[in-house]
Amino acid sequence: MAIKNPKYYNMAMAVASLTIRGAGESRRGLLVQKILDKFKIIPNTGLLDIWLQRVSYSIDPDLQFNELLTRSVSERAYIDNSIIWCIDWLKDDIMKTVRDTSIVDVDILQGIRETNKISIDRQEVDLFRDIPS
Repeated sequence: MAIKNPKYYNMAMAVASLTIRGAGESRRGLLVQKILDKFKIIPNTGLLDIWLQRVSYSIDPDLQFNELLTRSVSERAYIDNSIIWCIDWLKDDIMKTVRDTSIVDVDILQGIRETNKISIDRQEVDLFRDIPS
């Protein structure tokens, strides 16, 4: 479903998250890797990477994705925002603010990891319902 319909990445990952959660702990990482491999050859899957990172964060917080935005997700160390956006053209004071302002809520990341939250619930999917893909 998701391969041909990027608009439904969020729904597809919600369904996949239930499958992954239902698998034994030893198989969860393998299932995530299979999804990654399936989409590896498909262009423009950055949004899927973001949703898959959300599903897999409690399984492997260090899993690497192609999407640049996923590289800013870390609860261990602050990640310089210049890896996400080209900020060289900004005035120095604004550049510093953009570079040094974290876009990641570390408390939420820790909560996902500590509670082993794999599944994506309807509320989380609905947050993005009206945003065009």
